[in-house]
Amino acid sequence: MTSTALVSHRIAKITKEVDAGITVVAGGVHPQSMPEDTLRNAAIDFIVRGDGEPALLELCRRLPRREIRGLSFRDGEIVVHNPPRADIKDLGVLPDYAYHLVEMDKYFPAVGAYRKWPAINMLMTRGCPGKCIFCNSAETTLRTRPAPMVIEEIIRLRDSYGIREVQFYDDTFTVLKKNVLEFCRLMKERKVGVGFSCFARADCFNEEMAQALKDAGCHQVMFGVESGSQAILRVLRKDIDLAHTMNAVKLAKKVGIEVRAAFTLGNPGETVETIQETMAYALKLDPDLAIFNITTPYPGTQMYNWAKKNSLLTTHDWWDYEIGQAIVDLPSISKEELEHAYEQAFKIFYNRPKVYWRRLKSISSWRQFRDSFDAFFQIFFKMSLTKRGHYQQGWLRWKREDFFDYSFLGGRDEFPIPRVLADEALLGKAGIAGYSFLKRR
Repeated sequence: MTSTALVSHRIAKITKEVDAGITVVAGGVHPQSMPEDTLRNAAIDFIVRGDGEPALLELCRRLPRREIRGLSFRDGEIVVHNPPRADIKDLGVLPDYAYHLVEMDKYFPAVGAYRKWPAINMLMTRGCPGKCIFCNSAETTLRTRPAPMVIEEIIRLRDSYGIREVQFYDDTFTVLKKNVLEFCRLMKERKVGVGFSCFARADCFNEEMAQALKDAGCHQVMFGVESGSQAILRVLRKDIDLAHTMNAVKLAKKVGIEVRAAFTLGNPGETVETIQETMAYALKLDPDLAIFNITTPYPGTQMYNWAKKNSLLTTHDWWDYEIGQAIVDLPSISKEELEHAYEQAFKIFYNRPKVYWRRLKSISSWRQFRDSFDAFFQIFFKMSLTKRGHYQQGWLRWKREDFFDYSFLGGRDEFPIPRVLADEALLGKAGIAGYSFLKRR
């Protein structure tokens, strides 16, 4: 993640301090989107772009680095990008994960998204057919692991590590309907007895899916609603009709699945009025849990390219990219207005008697009670009663520039990485009257 990139940079430095002979490889969305920037840290030897398994295996087998597709590395004072590697089409060919190397007791599920513990995160799919301008997964190749393979993995986790719940972090878990319904059928038939939660799009969710998920043990589904303004949704290229989202939430509640809804404030074209629309819609939608974030343009997204091109980014300090502060100088709303709206959003939604009662009824363990109590203090008093999710102060002093051992600003793209460019025509003709995204107020 971009907001934790500096932690990874520091860990790489520590690794080299322990043993300079250790090869350090970085992967994931951030280094793939910012390869030259990442390789300015001398402690990072390679970046793997795309699916990491084949390239990492070839590195371990000591193949010549220029023969490994999807690899980026330094060659003196320049950065070399090998040709990209094709996506793994059949995720079923991948071997089992080495769970025996993971200290399970050091990892915790997201607050509000679990009922049982120990819990673990999993993926059944990679990629997403969506076109959202704020997401790195937009229009990436959608692939899935076969449902029986996922079932076997969950059973192993249950029997070997005592796992009682799985959080699926697929961008859109329900998009490949046939495989998901088979997964649900097998979970029920084999009486796996492990609960789970997942993410879904409202346009990939119907009554059949809702009932199948419930029968299989799903207790919560999260919908990325983003905005209560249809015009803003068009800008984001997530133009799902708000009535469709309302119906999806009703279907989930009807079968007894808890609903978590995520909203973003500070999108391109955002105004005080569109935020008011979003808050009104959130109250009308009335999910069991609501998450409000400030829109953050991450490297590699169309939104980041747009904001950078138009000099709207107010910081390049990766610590600030943590969805809780305004880092884009939007012409239509001030930083102060946006951050005030963000702070008030939680209070407006949660400071209602029926929300308190609903949350209390959903608590089934001491751990859930503690997390809910801590969340209450964070929302209303800006105090945390636990250290969960907090960085030690020593980590926060590091800046991006502290890891610039090389002076190159770019590098030589022998095989350029395809970059998704912002659709300026879309951003400039988003359907919001009187607004131009490319002009200052």
